[in-house]
Amino acid sequence: MYARQARLEAKTNKLTQEVEELREQSSGASSFEFENKLSQLETRVANLESAFSQIKNYEQNSNRVTVLEPDYGTTGTTESEKEINTAIKPPEVNEEAVVFNKGYNYLSENKYKECREQFSLFIQKFPNSAEVSDAAFWKAECYYREGQFEESILEFQKFIDNYPNDIKVPLAYYKQGLALININRKEEAKIFFQTLIDKYPQSEEARSAKEKLKELE
Repeated sequence: MYARQARLEAKTNKLTQEVEELREQSSGASSFEFENKLSQLETRVANLESAFSQIKNYEQNSNRVTVLEPDYGTTGTTESEKEINTAIKPPEVNEEAVVFNKGYNYLSENKYKECREQFSLFIQKFPNSAEVSDAAFWKAECYYREGQFEESILEFQKFIDNYPNDIKVPLAYYKQGLALININRKEEAKIFFQTLIDKYPQSEEARSAKEKLKELE
């Protein structure tokens, strides 16, 4: 488990560095292909962070498990041993994690319809989950990557309205601006970029939004 965690940390650091390098190399670039590549890198980082969370949960759960070794020197089983063995049950499947990770897998495989359906299912079944905001964001991202920009704008807005304190809200504003550019609604895109800059002036997305505004002038 610890070896896997170390590998995941190394991959996350490498991918984060790739994201930063890609941003630095983006001067003057405004193509959909570039933004899609950046989104894919960010998704891979998010996937690894999700894996970290699963490892941590597994570690916490494993600390609560008592392993009982059978006594091979005896031929019989006492009543108390029978009670203990009856009480021992295999770990239950975490349906919440299964549904969420399945959506992530569809996203990484570019199966956007299946991805949206899976995250919609997650939001419906686990509305109080700590990851429900992530599910809403990636559902919107599916529309964006598939080129359904108007739908993505609406879904990103739902995400912003429902989870205004989420760390990915600046990115949602930025994606809305990009989507508007792709459907040639540049004046509206400027409004979204400016809103992002005004609300989150210190964010990485605000810096990217300033560059986009310069390109649109």
